[in-house]
Amino acid sequence: MIRRITVAALQLGALAFSLAAFLFAGEVWKTSSGLIGSATRELEAIFLDSTTQWMVLLCLGFYFIAFSIFELRSSPGGESRPVGNPILWQCAFVALALLGYVIGYSKSSNSRATLIVSGTIVFGKAVSMWAGRKRSNSESRRVWPICLLIFLLAGSVFWQKEANTTFQYNGVSRWSGVWGYPNLFGLLMGLSLVLSLGMAIRIWHAASNRIWKIAGIFLYLVSGLIVAFGLFNSFSRGAWLSAAIGVIYLTCVLLKNQKEYSSGRSAFWNRRTGMQIVVVVFALTILGFWQFRFIEWQPARRVFSAANVNDFSWRNRIAAWTGAIQMMSDRPFFGFGWGKSEAAYNEKYRPPQIENGAAIQMNDYFMLGISAGVPALVCFLVYVGLSLRSPQSTVRS
Repeated sequence: MIRRITVAALQLGALAFSLAAFLFAGEVWKTSSGLIGSATRELEAIFLDSTTQWMVLLCLGFYFIAFSIFELRSSPGGESRPVGNPILWQCAFVALALLGYVIGYSKSSNSRATLIVSGTIVFGKAVSMWAGRKRSNSESRRVWPICLLIFLLAGSVFWQKEANTTFQYNGVSRWSGVWGYPNLFGLLMGLSLVLSLGMAIRIWHAASNRIWKIAGIFLYLVSGLIVAFGLFNSFSRGAWLSAAIGVIYLTCVLLKNQKEYSSGRSAFWNRRTGMQIVVVVFALTILGFWQFRFIEWQPARRVFSAANVNDFSWRNRIAAWTGAIQMMSDRPFFGFGWGKSEAAYNEKYRPPQIENGAAIQMNDYFMLGISAGVPALVCFLVYVGLSLRSPQSTVRS
């Protein structure tokens, strides 16, 4: 009994340390003066050295192949068709991304972008494999990574750097956390918000003990309120929109599951009701844009500023996205290489009215197409679509 508890505690500690390293190592540990900071700087030097970076990518490639084979062997029979299997589309995306890295190795090896993409995928697969092991506690294994991620992100809300003078909106500093970028901070807060709501719903349906049910729901709702406060203060419209889409998706899945488990057709939710709700929300959004685009309340003004022609934020992004489409049309197959997109954009594609090319990085999908090519972007989009659509997908679980 003691041995099992010790092993479980060590595994949980290793998982928490790994998640914390992925979240905070780049901005916090690297600047510390202790042993961890020194080790982090040494690892970064190895990753940026072109003579050793390829060995790290080669090791990640072997891990990726092993984890993918494990997932393919354990995937449900309904996903046996290659075209409908999201894991194979993910493999195609990684293969194309690495092929582009090899073709432009002299330039790509000076960037960490390929390592970040490959390392994140391999880490996710490792956690998925650990959580999906067929044991009596496999259910808790699936829950613990999500719980740790939620609590780590909720704790990071209170870890704000000094007043941010670089990112402001009408004189109000935008929260950016330990990462220094409000859009990234808002995206992570939106992710934690959706996960908190999903875990609260799960406990409401799955927990049998009333005390544990109330305590768990209360804990996740408090975490959700904390990250929602951080999301609110990030003033990131993209993060607000993505969080709203995540909550809508979570609601649709919940209503669909209730409909499947009920004996008859749901009286509240059907396709016609869903279309009516979509039309009402769309109409209210359009009215809100016209009515409140000049409102003085800062958050509402930030939301509805997309309808203001004098707002240069979205105009610069539209111009940058136009340049990104031109870049993808010029090099559609393997892109411009990892880490070289901004330099190429500044050199040939940046409109004269835009002062710098940082706006090109505001769309991760375009960045994938520019860096790795349009085929890699298509494989990634199909992978995401199949993962969300397949109810029994191991990737979605």
